[in-house]
Amino acid sequence: GNMIYGFVGSFVLFFVIIGGLLFLLLWPISQPLMISLLGWGVGMGITTGLKMLLTMCCRSSSNRAFYRNRPAAANMYQLLLECWNIGLGAGVMLGRMLQFLLASAFWLGRIDSTFLSDEVEMFGYKFDYVPMHFRKEILVHEAHRHPFLDRLSGMYLMRLKHGNNFGSDAGAAWRNLFVLGLMPWLLKYRVDPENIDEED
Repeated sequence: GNMIYGFVGSFVLFFVIIGGLLFLLLWPISQPLMISLLGWGVGMGITTGLKMLLTMCCRSSSNRAFYRNRPAAANMYQLLLECWNIGLGAGVMLGRMLQFLLASAFWLGRIDSTFLSDEVEMFGYKFDYVPMHFRKEILVHEAHRHPFLDRLSGMYLMRLKHGNNFGSDAGAAWRNLFVLGLMPWLLKYRVDPENIDEED
């Protein structure tokens, strides 16, 4: 019974959404408003596409994975994009609302999967990418507060400040033993002095 009524409900909702939009677009009284809304949507889509293209170009030049290899440039374009997002915020909200309406029209009849789960996609397109982008932004900002990087940077700065009074060969050997004993996967990143001498 649920499958039949779910299919009927999905068909009715899809018919109401598409039929209502076509009716408002073709009705002479609402046609000027719908054409202006359509133009606004096309303009917002072009602006959002330009923003995505600019974001990809900036991230490829100043980021490496989640780490900023050029922090000043990354901070500058992040500030510019945040200012741009103030204007695009309403469009993103309306776009998500329209996507959820269309997704509900398609997925109302599906009783075998949770609505808006990771399985809800159409031709490889997932309907809600905003939470994934939000998690990416958190990871980009938190990558510079990693405890390992903070500790290693602190050791290098202390070595620069105190010179030979900070650290010793015996301490470095014990540190290597602890690091390689607790994190053996770091062996593949360790520089071998013999290979360096052979290459030179």
